[in-house]
Amino acid sequence: MDKLPQPKILIVQQTGAALVVSLMLLVILTMLGISAMESTKLETKMATNTAEVNRALQMAEFGVSRVHNELRELVFKAQPTEISSVDLDGADANGFLELKDDNGEVERIYRYKYNTVQGPFPGRDVGSLRLFHFFTTVEGYSGSEPDSPKVKLKIGWTKMGPQVE
Repeated sequence: MDKLPQPKILIVQQTGAALVVSLMLLVILTMLGISAMESTKLETKMATNTAEVNRALQMAEFGVSRVHNELRELVFKAQPTEISSVDLDGADANGFLELKDDNGEVERIYRYKYNTVQGPFPGRDVGSLRLFHFFTTVEGYSGSEPDSPKVKLKIGWTKMGPQVE
């Protein structure tokens, strides 16, 4: 009976190239993952800051609407002599809105303050009415912390009211 030929076993010295290549790929993928995480953290901070500035702007606009309503009432309901020396100043009594959670706990406080003075130039008579000029500065804050974002709006108003005699 013939014997089957025995396969020849070649022993080749391996140099570990597959290990080196796989470790290099692992390092590259790890660096890409860390870079993606850092980028995501930065984008989250940017989105948060944008939202905070937007809240501060909304509070400043809320303060503007409050001043607008106060000026309208003052000009139309006040005596003509009272209008000549108007000075609305809400800086000492900061306005605020409270955001409460489901339990009624205050979750966040939004603040605003304003200052309104009558223009330095006299009003102009239009028929039986007079134009009054006001300048308002409103600051809106997105929180009660001192370092919370702030938006400052400066607005000029012209209102019609009764003539000053």
